[in-house]
Amino acid sequence: LSMGRKAWYLLPPGSMSEEVHDATGPYLFPVRAFHSIMVGREVGKRPLYCVQHPGEIFYVPASWWHATMNLDRFQVAYGEKPSVMPEQSRRSPTLAKILEIYPQQPFDAAGYTAK
Repeated sequence: LSMGRKAWYLLPPGSMSEEVHDATGPYLFPVRAFHSIMVGREVGKRPLYCVQHPGEIFYVPASWWHATMNLDRFQVAYGEKPSVMPEQSRRSPTLAKILEIYPQQPFDAAGYTAK
């Protein structure tokens, strides 16, 4: 995550309770509605929740259920699924192109205005 904050909701494989499953259907989109339903539930009856901040990398293990929610008006993030890449040790062509266009230097968004 380069800019902004992102909320993550996670469940390990096989651990989705009937209660969470039932709430997921009607409330998953928008995620904010899902969040308001889940936040009041006791641990074990809701997904794991954490907030990712700029500069942090978040790893989601294979087969884990997850949902995300942007917490700020503007954010810059990049995601990759290594399990579907031909060679995990090789850098993604998409990421290489992004780094060509936007050299690795601090991004100053103080003057940025969303349109």
